[in-house]
Amino acid sequence: MTSSKQPVLCEEGSWKALTEYDAKFMFLEKQSDGESKPVLVCVNKNMEEELEVAMRKCRRKLKSIKRCTADGRGFKETAASHHIVLKPADILVFLQ
Repeated sequence: MTSSKQPVLCEEGSWKALTEYDAKFMFLEKQSDGESKPVLVCVNKNMEEELEVAMRKCRRKLKSIKRCTADGRGFKETAASHHIVLKPADILVFLQ
């Protein structure tokens, strides 16, 4: 049994695609085999274009967003909104 303090991304579990594979971006949900809450990840698959994404496409209620920056500064947390702008090759982690 794992502790609920363990980050879900570090636990065994399964991934589920919430969007079509041919979309320009991908929403993925990571479920834990332990006690951790699921986490959503959104990836801009385009290396050159920004995308604006309506959050209704992920079909989940979200508390906040952590954006991983490509410049090595780590994660920056912001409140979830109805639309997000994904920078090229952006990866966002959403807390539920």
